[in-house]
Amino acid sequence: MKECNTIGERIRALREEKGLTQQQLAKALYTSRVNVNYWENDERNIKSDIIIALAEFFDVSCDYLLTGISSKNIGIYREFGLDDDAVNNIKTVEKHFKGLTNKFIKNNNFIFLMNSIREHIKYQCKNHDIKEKKEIQNALILEAGYKQLCHNELDDILGTMVWEAKK
Repeated sequence: MKECNTIGERIRALREEKGLTQQQLAKALYTSRVNVNYWENDERNIKSDIIIALAEFFDVSCDYLLTGISSKNIGIYREFGLDDDAVNNIKTVEKHFKGLTNKFIKNNNFIFLMNSIREHIKYQCKNHDIKEKKEIQNALILEAGYKQLCHNELDDILGTMVWEAKK
């Protein structure tokens, strides 16, 4: 699912994910298409009973609709600032790499890599007035030297992945 920063964006994304029109969602919730449009464009506050109905309809938590963070991940978000997309990405990586994610993250070079990236982003933002995420990504891509920081560990991980795949 695409990144959604507001309740309206999350409602629109969930509706589109189900392949529904605003009219179809309105009918399911016994409201008008105009109301759905207002919600999706964050032009009206949504009453709590409607939030509950939306959560039940889309099979998500009210927490997710209100904050973008599901109930099961709220503790992770509070402790580490990882949203649902980040947690789901980690789960996907772990599912495919079976234990290697933990090995890589525990490695000290990973911490060095992440700190280097963070410092580079701070430098780019401060010295080049970069505010947009895409601009930061492009700046990092241009600064490809950071790829070498974990070269040996990546070789080990790739070797293990190949070995696992041959089993």
